[in-house]
Amino acid sequence: MQRLFQHAKNLLSKGFYALSIHLFIALLSLPIFVAWGIPISLMSFVGNTIFTPLLAIYIFLSSLLFLAALFNSKLVIIASALNMLTYWWLQILTTLSIDSYVGFTSQSFLLICIISIATLLITHTKKATLQQKGFIYIFLFFIALSCQQVCRKNKESIIKIPCFDKHLYLLTYENNYTIIDTGALGKRSSAPSYIQFTLIPEIIKRTGSPQISTFITLQPTSFTFAALEVACQKKWVKEIYVPIWHGKAPRSWYRNWCACKRAAIESNCAIIRIKQNKKYLINKKTQVILEAQKAPSKNTKKYFITNAHIYGAIDNNLFNFYAAKYKKSEYTSI
Repeated sequence: MQRLFQHAKNLLSKGFYALSIHLFIALLSLPIFVAWGIPISLMSFVGNTIFTPLLAIYIFLSSLLFLAALFNSKLVIIASALNMLTYWWLQILTTLSIDSYVGFTSQSFLLICIISIATLLITHTKKATLQQKGFIYIFLFFIALSCQQVCRKNKESIIKIPCFDKHLYLLTYENNYTIIDTGALGKRSSAPSYIQFTLIPEIIKRTGSPQISTFITLQPTSFTFAALEVACQKKWVKEIYVPIWHGKAPRSWYRNWCACKRAAIESNCAIIRIKQNKKYLINKKTQVILEAQKAPSKNTKKYFITNAHIYGAIDNNLFNFYAAKYKKSEYTSI
């Protein structure tokens, strides 16, 4: 019994030591994450603990399969085991909730730098033991999380985010974040890269949240659907509003639209089709008002999109958003 207790004590000591190293690396990396708009996962320690043995098994099986291919041997068992390991690992990754990710606003950059410098100073001090340093790392990490919560409260209600040669609009209210696209996102084929490497980091730096509550597109194109497909695959968005179109759209439009719907179903993202002459309540302070658009003549276009108008007020800020092809959007402070 005493030996079992000693083994348990040694295991806890090693686990605490590993946690201390993980927190040390995380605290030093925080300024880079804040500057680049990259979220951190609160489950990363558990993920690294699980990932390390799986990675070792994966490398071992891959090496065996490579050697077998060199000697023209067919090892079906090894290939099946490798496929099974890859399948289950992807299943684990897809079930990981976005809620475990934490982002830091750019307003907290100075304090985060101070915390990183304090981490270095504590590491080089000789007066504190390894166990004491570990508890200090935990304390500093909780300070960083508290700073993130405080800075998230001091944010703008309506934020303009550059998108190619125009802007997207971010509405923030009650910890909900709504993106309104008046037609800027679908201008270029690089829209999927934009939403992955520019939009999400910018939202994290502005709000500290890596997730979009609602995405409303007023003037979609096939590039818009390709970008939303990426957002759904990454589980960055909870619901999407898309206006209904009439007539025969291009094939690329339908291809990307179907891919976007499949990704939304897999990620449990709701897609709401905006219909004519119908009002949609996004939030108590925000409304989406729809106005029917007259069909153009047959000689101009083969299809047309329902004209949607969004208006409302957030924190004494009035806003009116239209599709870019119909009217210029605006917002003012009362």
